Amino acid sequence: MKIAVILAICFMTGFLFAQDFNARTGVGLISNAIITEASGLAASQKNAGIIWIHNDSGANAIYAMSTTGAHVATYTLSGIAIRDLEDIAIGPGPVPGEHYIYLADIGDNDGDNLDKYIYRFIEPVVTPGEGTITGIETITFQYPSPNNYDAETLMVDPLTKDIYVVTKGNSSTPSDQVFYAPYPQSTTETIEMTSSVTLSIPPFQNPINSQWHGATGGDISFNGREILIRTYNNVFYWSRAIGQSIGTALSAAHYICPYNMTDIPYEPQGEAVCWDAEARGYYTTSEEEPSPLPPYNIIPPYLSYTSRNDDTLPVELSSFDYTITSGNFVSINWATSSETDLYGFNVYRNTEPLIPVFSLNFGIINANGISSQGSVYSFTDENALPETTYYYWLESVDNDITSQFFGPITVFFQIEEDDEGTSPIPESTQLLGNYPNPFSFSDSQMRQKNGNPGITRFCFVLAKESSVELEIFDIKGKKVRTLINETKPAGFYEIPWQGEDNCGQKCSTGIYFYRLRTDNYNRVNKLLLID
Repeated sequence: MKIAVILAICFMTGFLFAQDFNARTGVGLISNAIITEASGLAASQKNAGIIWIHNDSGANAIYAMSTTGAHVATYTLSGIAIRDLEDIAIGPGPVPGEHYIYLADIGDNDGDNLDKYIYRFIEPVVTPGEGTITGIETITFQYPSPNNYDAETLMVDPLTKDIYVVTKGNSSTPSDQVFYAPYPQSTTETIEMTSSVTLSIPPFQNPINSQWHGATGGDISFNGREILIRTYNNVFYWSRAIGQSIGTALSAAHYICPYNMTDIPYEPQGEAVCWDAEARGYYTTSEEEPSPLPPYNIIPPYLSYTSRNDDTLPVELSSFDYTITSGNFVSINWATSSETDLYGFNVYRNTEPLIPVFSLNFGIINANGISSQGSVYSFTDENALPETTYYYWLESVDNDITSQFFGPITVFFQIEEDDEGTSPIPESTQLLGNYPNPFSFSDSQMRQKNGNPGITRFCFVLAKESSVELEIFDIKGKKVRTLINETKPAGFYEIPWQGEDNCGQKCSTGIYFYRLRTDNYNRVNKLLLID
C-alpha cells in the first residue's frame, strides 16, 4: 500500500497559561481620527499584525489598524444599521476552518430595547484602503423575561462556538451577569439567552458622581484556555481547564492584572480589551475623553499593550515533528534543549485546528527530569486514518500545573490509486482503536445540542469483504450497543458513537469493551466513558 504524506508544520513558540503580566505600556496613538468612542478590539487570526477596532455609534463601519495603532483600512458594513455597537470578537462559525468577526449591538443604557443584535460575517483579507462587507448574518436575542440589560462585553468560545454576553452592572444592579447562546445560533428567529453565572469582580465607582459601572469588554484567547474581562479601572483574568465550560471557569477565583487607568497613556474610559493573536499579552484602549486635570484637554485614544511575564519557560524544544512508522502509524517526536521543574507531556489531536478536550495519552508522559540538558521523546498514534487531515499539539506541564503548548503540526495521509484507478486494499484486517478515549458523554450532549456532536470514533480496516459486527459491552459483559451488523467491503472505516445504548439511553460512567468480529478476525479493546 502506497501512502503519500503531506506535512505542514507551524512550530509555534509555546504559550503559557499563567497569570503573571508586566505593567501596561503605550505602543502608539490610534491614528484614525474617526476613532473617538473606541468600544471594542479584536486581534485578527487571518491577517498577521492587524487589530480590528470600532466606535460604539456614528458609522456602520469597522477599522483595521496595525499593532502600533496606525490606520490600515476601513470596511463599511452593508445591509445593517448600527444602534449601539459595544464589542467585537473573532471566532469560528458555520464554515469549518474560517475565522468570523462578531459584532455586538448590545448597548442599552436606558433599557429601551428588548431585541439585541449580534452580527456575524467571515473575516476579510485586509487590503489597505476601503472595502465593503456584505452577506452579514444577524443573530437577534433577548434576555430571559422579564429581564433586560445594558451590556458591553461579547466573547466567542473558539472550542464550542457558543456566544457569551456579559452585562454591565450599574448602581441599581451592580453585579455583572453572564449569558450565553449555544451554537448553532438562529439567524431567522429571536433566541433567548441562557443564564450562566454571576461574576464576582468588583465594579468601578465614578468618584465624581458615585455611580457604579461593571464590565466594559472581554475576550477569550484563540485556544479557548484564558479569559479577560475589564472594567474602567481593572482587567481580570481567568484560566480554563481542559473540558471546562466558560461558565465554570468564570465561577472560579480571578486574578487582577497589573492595570491602572491613570498610568501613561491615560485611559479615562477604557471599554476595550483583547488578547494578541498568540495570547502572549493583551491590548487595551479608551474612548476619547477630557483630562480630569486642568487644562482639561481632550485625551486621544492610545493603544496599550500588557505583555506576559514568561522569561523562564519550563521547557524549550529543539524539535517537534512526526514520522510514519512501518505499520502506517503516526509517531509524534520531540526533543527538548532544556527542562526546568517539568512534570511531563500530553499529546493532542484533532481534525480541526482547535485543541480538543482530551489528550491522546491515557496518563501523562513523564519528563526525564534532566534540567541541564535536553531529552528525546516520542508518542505513537495508532488510530490515525488515511485520507484525513490531523492536527497535533504538544502540551508540557510544569510541576505547578502551568501548561505550555506547542504546535500544531499537520499531517495528511493520502492513499494513492493504483494503475486501474482504484484505491489499494488494506494488507490486513485490524481494529485500530477509538478516539477520544476516555470519552465524555456530558461533552457529547453539549456538542450535540450545539450542532457539533462530541463523539468517540471506532477505527478499523478490512482487508477483504466480510461480515462485520462491532459491539459494545459493559464491564459485566452485557451487550449495550450494536454499531454494525452487516457485510462491508474492504476499506477503512470510522464509526461514531455518542454514548447511548440500543434504546437511545445514556450509558453510565465506567469501563466498557468493544469488539470487532469479522469472518476471520476477532479483537476486543477497552474504553472509559466519563459522565
